[in-house]
Amino acid sequence: LCKNRNLEMTSAFLLVVLLLAQGLFSSAKDLENGHLLVLKSADKFHTIVNKNVTISISLFNVGKGAVFDVRIDDAHFVSEGVREVGGSRSTTVEKLASGANYTHSYVIAPLLPGELVTAAAKISYRLEPEGEDLKTVYSNRLPSLPVLTSAEYARHNTKHYVEWLIFLILSLIPVGMPAFVHWNAKNQLRSLEDSLKKK
Repeated sequence: LCKNRNLEMTSAFLLVVLLLAQGLFSSAKDLENGHLLVLKSADKFHTIVNKNVTISISLFNVGKGAVFDVRIDDAHFVSEGVREVGGSRSTTVEKLASGANYTHSYVIAPLLPGELVTAAAKISYRLEPEGEDLKTVYSNRLPSLPVLTSAEYARHNTKHYVEWLIFLILSLIPVGMPAFVHWNAKNQLRSLEDSLKKK
């Protein structure tokens, strides 16, 4: 639950950054027509070899007009050894109205340990249904996702009950031994005092 919240907060932060960048670098004329912002995200900050990772590409039409023939292309991966599990890295959306958003997702699984590095997704669209002018925008690039082996993941994430038990036992030795010696010496003194009183 905590990881999901962190992912949601990260995605929201990236979206805010994109909107701010849009305000800084886009002119009012650009926004008179349809204009797309693109956010690329993953459902994990790290993964395990052969475990699924869902990649999502979210489109936001922040312009005043609709966009047409929207083509999403995320076929380029810098990392090798990636298996497609579900969905497609490319798709087409016929129309995206002003103020609307659309999210396309697909699932992959890394086959090798190391890092999963992706390129920016490429999105092209038209301002008119049959228009010849093709606009192109790119998404953000994802940070490199560490890909761990099952053993590495277990070492980082298991609760290590046995190790903590051993640590607890060993930590009791420097505390317990002096306490035992003190208790034993105190009992011997009492026994000596009792024997002296009897005499």
